[in-house]
Amino acid sequence: MSSSTRDVRDGREPHDRTLEGACVLIVEDDVDALEFLATLFESSGAMVKTAESVAAAWELLTGGGPAVDLLVSDIGLPVEDGYSLIQRLREQTTPLGDVPAIALTAYVRGEDRARALRSGFDAHTPKPVDSEHLIALAARVLAQNPSRLRI
Repeated sequence: MSSSTRDVRDGREPHDRTLEGACVLIVEDDVDALEFLATLFESSGAMVKTAESVAAAWELLTGGGPAVDLLVSDIGLPVEDGYSLIQRLREQTTPLGDVPAIALTAYVRGEDRARALRSGFDAHTPKPVDSEHLIALAARVLAQNPSRLRI
């Protein structure tokens, strides 16, 4: 996907380059949402990988290529859900198991947030996406894991 010079949602100028140098894997089964998120993260300086399923995400995580610095995953995915992905990730004894992760989901009750954090996500944020909040959250999660960010 190509970078955009404007936020595709509301025409604002692009975000600052807060995520410059970070490789972000976005897992989302809704193609329009996936394209929006990819553009949002690219406009913040991130290199973006995308996947529409847990299987595709796992292939990107383990198949070589640039290391992923941050995972942003929907919870409600077909076949396997985001909980399955984060559980598989956290079971890894290699640096892969330490990749910071944000749950992006329509499941917004307090117990949903608690479950996401218990499952291994570092943060939980609701849909619909608040662009500025999500980028700020991503920057905060990455700042808590500075050894993962290659600038």
